[in-house]
Amino acid sequence: NILECASFLIAKNKGRYGKELWSDKDKGEKISIKGFWHTKEESVYVSDEIEKLISNKTPLSEIAILFRVSAHTRSFEDRFINLGLSYKIIGGLRFYERKEIRDVIAYLRLVHNLDDNLALERIINVPKRGIGRTTLGKINSIARNNNISMFNAGSKMIQDSTSKVNIEINEFIRKVHKWYNLKKEIDHIELTQLILEDSKYVEYLEQEEKNSKNPENLNRLENIKEFIESLKDFENLEGFLEHVGLVMENISNTNDESISLMTMHSAKGLEFDNVFLAGWEEGVFPSMRSIDELGKKGLEEERRLAYVALTRARRKIHITYVNQNRYSYVSHDFNIPSRFIEELPKNLVNINNSTYLSNNNFIDEFSQIENMDSSFITPGRKRLLSRIKKEEDDWDFNQDYQSNSNATEGSRVFHQKFGYGKIIFIDGDKAEVDFEKSSQRKIFLKYLQFTA
Repeated sequence: NILECASFLIAKNKGRYGKELWSDKDKGEKISIKGFWHTKEESVYVSDEIEKLISNKTPLSEIAILFRVSAHTRSFEDRFINLGLSYKIIGGLRFYERKEIRDVIAYLRLVHNLDDNLALERIINVPKRGIGRTTLGKINSIARNNNISMFNAGSKMIQDSTSKVNIEINEFIRKVHKWYNLKKEIDHIELTQLILEDSKYVEYLEQEEKNSKNPENLNRLENIKEFIESLKDFENLEGFLEHVGLVMENISNTNDESISLMTMHSAKGLEFDNVFLAGWEEGVFPSMRSIDELGKKGLEEERRLAYVALTRARRKIHITYVNQNRYSYVSHDFNIPSRFIEELPKNLVNINNSTYLSNNNFIDEFSQIENMDSSFITPGRKRLLSRIKKEEDDWDFNQDYQSNSNATEGSRVFHQKFGYGKIIFIDGDKAEVDFEKSSQRKIFLKYLQFTA
């Protein structure tokens, strides 16, 4: 079944030399495809399936999780740490070991505790501020001689002169004091976003991505987005930093027998009995960046990656996707499943959509809308409608299902994330909406549901 699915998928690539994969093993199980509303549900499902495998004496070394984006290992790593399941990252670093994540954690540690000398040493010159080893040595010396923290030693040192480097140190200290004073007034998520903005750390990563040919640099911004998402699991900064301490302990206590986590690129040449393919959402996989930059060639390369991922499994494959956008502050709220899921042979897969979809009657309501202008129908919605006509179970989703022809100032609308509100004014394809349980926001008309 696995080889037949992989061959069926890759056959969509035109101009490819046809070759049929075969195996002398039995047909095996169908590929399991499951949709979830949140990333947490996805990682809980995968960990539950792994626990079942363990109870059936399956070695951890025969279990692997493959991702298109390395940042998406984070929710699985956190879950495994909480459960005490041993894991390793193949061909890369664990999420909290990655340079940019350690940098942001160091900023947060320093803001939490101004006496944290290790945190200060790590980020006082990141991004570059012209504060080199010689200057750090002087600060260290003042700290030791006066039995004070390096942060206070830096404040003491800049009193002696107004050199360029001292001006930079003064500006750094001023910003840290500002963040330290604000930490009781704003939550830890806003604080982190403010630090990233004030320190120009995101700009620094964007510049790195622009100038570097190292593929790792392309993932750094994704890792930062995932990091901010991870903060939502904690009530405050203290709780998050305690968790990080636990994570770092787990990193130092590794077993040979571990679950393998890796990107699809890192999986080439490896095989496992049980493979979980996570994050099969349109825009994530296939990668929107790849399609935007390379067009059809990029799409075919992504399909080859899907083929590689599928053929890593000897016995069983689970494919998962998440409906809610992994980063809730991006321009749209929801994902549809990857087009590659649609390209798999229907008789060889078992599909289960998210609880949200199965408990929501909007699909039935939408399918009854007549005379809808085809320009409003996205590819995801077209597939959704075609399945309803065939009386097939739906596992595809796009929330922008209502025409904006009803849009007028004063209209009452509903948004999946922000709830009910009233349109204040319309600007092209967007509307300024005053939400009843949120603030006033500018939203694309296609993401609004018009109510009577």
